[in-house]
Amino acid sequence: MFSANSIKILFSIFACGLFVFGCAPPKDKVKQDVINAKNKLSFSGYEWDIKNTTKRVGPGNNYFSSSTDNVWVDTEGHLNLKISQQNNRWQCAEVISKQHFGYGLYEFFVAARTDKFDKNVVLGLFTYDKKLRPHYNEIDIEFSKWGNNTDTNSQFVVHHNQNYFESHRFKHPTGLKFSTHIILRNKDSIYFASYEGHYRNAIKSRKPYQSWTYKNNFNPKPANEKVHINLWLFRATALSQKKEEFVSIYGFWHSAY
Repeated sequence: MFSANSIKILFSIFACGLFVFGCAPPKDKVKQDVINAKNKLSFSGYEWDIKNTTKRVGPGNNYFSSSTDNVWVDTEGHLNLKISQQNNRWQCAEVISKQHFGYGLYEFFVAARTDKFDKNVVLGLFTYDKKLRPHYNEIDIEFSKWGNNTDTNSQFVVHHNQNYFESHRFKHPTGLKFSTHIILRNKDSIYFASYEGHYRNAIKSRKPYQSWTYKNNFNPKPANEKVHINLWLFRATALSQKKEEFVSIYGFWHSAY
C-alpha cells in the first residue's frame, strides 16, 4: 500500500508530466528560438546570419531584431521577415548569407503583395561586401515607393559608389503575390528579370514581366560579397497606415550559368 506522502509525490510527478507534454510549444518553434538566440538560421539549403542591433544602423538608420517576432523559418521552410513595433521602437529584419557566390544565377522566390507595401517600406534582395569600397559590390533588386505615393514601386540597381548608381525603375503588377526575381552576373554584363509565379530557371523558359541588362565599363568583380535579404523603413520613417509589414521568401538559390 502507498502512504499518503507517496501518493502526493506520484500525483505531483503525473501533473508535471501533463503540463510538460500538454503545454510545451511546437518543436519547430523551440528550434527557431534556439537558432535565433544565436543570431543564425538555416534557409533554402544555406546558412544565414540574422542582423541584430541595439543602436540605429544602415540601411535607413533603423533598429534590426533577430527575435522570432521579426525573423523566422516556418515549418514549410519559408523565410519570414516582419517589421513590427516593440517597446515603442520599430524593429526591422535582415538576414545575410554566410557564403559568398560570385558570378552566376541568383534566384529569389517572393511571396508578398509588394504593390500593397506601406509607402515607407523597402524590401531588398541584393549582394553587398562591406569592405569593398567604394561600390561595395552592391547589386540590388528593391521594392519600395521610397516614401511617396507612386505606382512605380520596384527597381534594379548597380552601385558605382554610395552616392552614384544606375537603376531601372518599374511597376510590380497589381495583385501579384507570387513572383520570381533573378540576377545573372557574368564578366560582361548583369542581367535582371522578374517573373509572375515561382519557377526555377525561369530565365530559360519564361517571359519576364520586367527585365534590364546592365552593360557598362564599370562592372564590379566578385570578391567577398554576401547575399542580403531585408525588410526595413525608408529613413526610419514609421509605417504610415499599418501596424506591421510582412513578407515571405519561399526560396533562394545560386547556380553556375
